[in-house]
Amino acid sequence: MPTQTDSVCLIGIYKVPPHLSKGQFETKFEAFMDALFLLPVVNDGLLKYELLFQNATLDEHVQAPELPASRPTVVCRGEWEVSKPSTEEQVVAIAQDAKFKSLVAGEIEELGST
Repeated sequence: MPTQTDSVCLIGIYKVPPHLSKGQFETKFEAFMDALFLLPVVNDGLLKYELLFQNATLDEHVQAPELPASRPTVVCRGEWEVSKPSTEEQVVAIAQDAKFKSLVAGEIEELGST
């Protein structure tokens, strides 16, 4: 019989920077997120993560006069088990991890601050 697991969900919304095409950004961002979620400090307690890439399916339905076209975005959602130490301590441990900081610093330069 399944049991309920307490979990925490983090969501990030990233706009495609102007210097990259949507396709280039999606490819680079997906590779970055795959590498990020493979880090032991990030992967510990990870239940799932997903990337949601914007597409044009609803564009014609939501167009309104005088509204500019939306800038392409990517949504990243991760879900982790809540464990001891606390969630706050887990986030601090991730932020202080040397491999995490190195990976993020390199990608900020590559992808631009989004």
